[in-house]
Amino acid sequence: MEQTVHIKGTAIKARVDYLRARFGEEGLARVMEALRPEHRSHLRDDIIISSWYPFSLSEDIMACAEQILGKDDGSLCREVGVASCRYGFETVYKEFGTASDPGRAIATFSGVLWKNYWDTGHLEARSSEPGHTEIEICDFSVPHPTLCHVLLGFFETAMKIWGASHVLVAHPTCHGKGAPTCVFTLSWD
Repeated sequence: MEQTVHIKGTAIKARVDYLRARFGEEGLARVMEALRPEHRSHLRDDIIISSWYPFSLSEDIMACAEQILGKDDGSLCREVGVASCRYGFETVYKEFGTASDPGRAIATFSGVLWKNYWDTGHLEARSSEPGHTEIEICDFSVPHPTLCHVLLGFFETAMKIWGASHVLVAHPTCHGKGAPTCVFTLSWD
């Protein structure tokens, strides 16, 4: 039996709020109309940021948004990752946005942040030298390209909030493309 993976309402709210702000009620309505019926029902009521929602809801929102409102290349998902990071660090996870050493912050907070957003898997951050970190997502059973693009934007924005400049984020191996895990590399000045 496949495990149901859940995502925190904070992430769902950030996605919906960003789409509404960027594309208006009409754009959001187009995405809502394209969602699977069971996912539309989740979004009819207010999103409770402390509640858990099925990860498939996030996948559906982002896949439909990319196809309908974006270029279907992951760039809209990356924008949403930026907005999700800002939303989280400015609201419920404000304490994570106050670090002054980007390398220490990503190593310290990344695993904690993961557990605040997901009910499965874990994140490991490793630094081989100053200005470089590798992040690996382990034991996460439902890889999806929309999540990978969201995380590219999230990690880049977190590093900038923590004071890094000239941030480069890459995704050299992807669980969704057959690798055993997803790996992201971050470099900065």
